[in-house]
Amino acid sequence: MKKVVIIGRPNVGKSSLFNVILRKRIAIVDDKPGITRDRNYAIVQYGGRYFYLIDTGGIIPDDEDDFSRSIVKQVDFALSEADVIIFITDVKEGNNPFDKDIANTLRNRDIPVIVTANKADNEERALESAEFHSLGFEDVYPVSCLHKIGINDLLDKVISYLPVTKPPTENKLSIAIVGKPNVGKSSYINKILKKERLIVSDIPGTTRDSIDTLIKYKNREIYIIDTAGIKHKSKFKEHIDYYMYLRAINSVEKANIVVLMMDASQKLTTQDKRIFNIIEKLGKPLIIVLNKTDLIPSEMRNQVRKYFQSELHFASYVPIVMISALEGRGIYKVLDMVLKIEYNLKKLDNETMRNILIDINNHVPFGLKFKKPVKLLSISQSKRKLNHFTLRFNKKFEIKDFQLKYIEKRIRKEFPFEGIPLIFYT
Repeated sequence: MKKVVIIGRPNVGKSSLFNVILRKRIAIVDDKPGITRDRNYAIVQYGGRYFYLIDTGGIIPDDEDDFSRSIVKQVDFALSEADVIIFITDVKEGNNPFDKDIANTLRNRDIPVIVTANKADNEERALESAEFHSLGFEDVYPVSCLHKIGINDLLDKVISYLPVTKPPTENKLSIAIVGKPNVGKSSYINKILKKERLIVSDIPGTTRDSIDTLIKYKNREIYIIDTAGIKHKSKFKEHIDYYMYLRAINSVEKANIVVLMMDASQKLTTQDKRIFNIIEKLGKPLIIVLNKTDLIPSEMRNQVRKYFQSELHFASYVPIVMISALEGRGIYKVLDMVLKIEYNLKKLDNETMRNILIDINNHVPFGLKFKKPVKLLSISQSKRKLNHFTLRFNKKFEIKDFQLKYIEKRIRKEFPFEGIPLIFYT
């Protein structure tokens, strides 16, 4: 699919435009400059066209700050992929010297550029947008992201540069990389891609949005979602931390499989366990990845694995993969495990399920207080969520934890559900 890239200086409304085009909140919006640091991708369908919309960090061309230079580099990567550029400005502030610097850079690219004058909330401001023709581009569109004015006119112009395309495939496999701040999530993805797709920094909290990256591995397309580090709520220092937390949880919800990354060189923390509990309650297939094994002597690594297995005894069904994102050791074992879990998560054989049902009724005492024996009549697997099961009994009663544990253990004995939590409804 073609790619449409939104660029501009900080705080002109790039993420707001990204969100209003998608008709839902995806990029974090805040009145502080510099909130969007990495590129944010989403698929848009409009007027018979499907295209990637890419949000970018704000450009300040002469800013010498190292982090600002990283953002500029990310924008350069996005522009190298772009088929159409939406260059967003602020009509309230007027023609800014930084806008002219960005325009000078864009004129050297053989790519259609659509200047978008945001915050044109009334007719007078819409007329004032004409001053942006001085930037040297033919197309100038006044819009108001806040009031959703002019968005369709802008999109009509965008798709005039794009071919009619077929809808993207629905056979989508997405994995969310989650964990505490600074455990190496972005470093892992960068190593997989063998290029800088996300900004990597040793400052905890660098990744604020959840970023989707498409890769192809063993003939399978996989969307990798890098998320902001999940802090405990007591550590939130500003309201943006709360939005980052919600976005990370939303990424877990939409992912097919979740990779929970931990620092192998540190002890397991209560926050690691909290994140695990969130993933398990959402019923998501899970892999635990112990990163930074380069910080552990080779003769100690097996001992470290045993330590985490012992501390995570409640997650015995979850595979543990040890890697070093820095050295590239073990990074593809994670993707191999992802494909294995996807293969194993499928519709169960009816005959085997009947045998499991008989065995459960023979070995598990249900409802002993009733005169007539309670029997498990059926175990129904959800068609949409294949690790969700509905249990139907001949009497209504409250099932005990030990009974559920036996049912789960019996199903796992017959089917390879490694890394997959089983969710039961009665």
